[in-house]
Amino acid sequence: MLALLLPLALSPDARAAKVYSGSTETFDEVGFQVGGYLQPRFQWEQEDTAAGHEGDLGFAIRRARFETSASFVRSADGVDGWKGPSLASGLTFELMPEAKLQDAWVDLRLFHPLQLRLGQFKAPTTRNQLVSTSAVLFQDLSALADLAPQRDMGAQLMGFVGRHHLDYAVGVFNGEGTNRLSNVNDQFLVAGRASVSPLGAPSRVSEILPQGWSLLGKDAPMGAYDPQATFTLGGMGFRNVLGAEGTAEGTWGVGADAFFHYRWVNLSGEWLMGAVDWEDAAIADYGFTGWYAQAAIFPPMVPWAQDHLAVIARVQQHDALDPDVAGSVPLVGPTDEAQAAREITAGLAVFAGAPWFGKADKPDLHAVRAQVQWSMRQELEDLGYDNDELLLATQLSF
Repeated sequence: MLALLLPLALSPDARAAKVYSGSTETFDEVGFQVGGYLQPRFQWEQEDTAAGHEGDLGFAIRRARFETSASFVRSADGVDGWKGPSLASGLTFELMPEAKLQDAWVDLRLFHPLQLRLGQFKAPTTRNQLVSTSAVLFQDLSALADLAPQRDMGAQLMGFVGRHHLDYAVGVFNGEGTNRLSNVNDQFLVAGRASVSPLGAPSRVSEILPQGWSLLGKDAPMGAYDPQATFTLGGMGFRNVLGAEGTAEGTWGVGADAFFHYRWVNLSGEWLMGAVDWEDAAIADYGFTGWYAQAAIFPPMVPWAQDHLAVIARVQQHDALDPDVAGSVPLVGPTDEAQAAREITAGLAVFAGAPWFGKADKPDLHAVRAQVQWSMRQELEDLGYDNDELLLATQLSF
């Protein structure tokens, strides 16, 4: 355990509590933190034996994350807690269904607009997967997120300007995925994204902001909050090559995303398209597409409920094997993952927060939350089957 508390830094997923905070001759602020979150759930998914779909009924833990962190700040200025040269590193572990390393990175922060990250971390691709899984609207990420690279080993230049009016990240990765010891084909994944927030944006990305969100930040004095609007437009692209020479597959993708918040309304959406080109001419090339739009709406002008209760909804559609590019590709059956599909989800979420949990002057929507949702799934290539789902999802962050 002591090894885990060595110089580690706050990961993007962290909800950490400080275990040490002080200063040294070199750094004005030195902090060590430990945190994590649990996501227990109850799930009922329809069974369709004729289609070979077993369904699901029972309890599960979607994620059990443990995170350690530390930061070495040369001079604090109130914007993300640091200014000028500073160092950070981070470790994140997933404990379900077995222990697995998620993130392991080191940052060199020269200035806000110029930072370097090395290690294993999220590639700068879709917004949905870059948002902390403790701060997403739905615990199960969109199908679109699975169409693009996620965590990988590599190096990344990143930074922001102003109050995150402009954010960017460009990285080069092995392209093999997580916890691979080497780059097996000497080819690289190249990925990058940029986003613009004309009104400013919070430093840590979330798919839900509270009514009183302010650029002053959550550490502002009590009563300092005022309703702030923000919207963000982003774009990304990636290129990767997998496999040995002669049988390699080249993948590319581009996408765009948008986020809007004002008081009781949170809206976001994303679109992605790409293609896979096989070096072996005997294997058919194909394309893939995906999009989603989602909303969290708190009841306005209703005391307590306007801060803690939200109607949530998401519509998403994806096609992992697009016949417009690949030609006629027969499906092996209704459950073939290549079948284009649409999912419509609606539900109700409770964000406990203060006064039950947390402090009123430091609101945290995601510290304790629960939501019930129904997902209606539609297959779009005439091979439908019963697979709708009822889900009760909960979360406790610490």
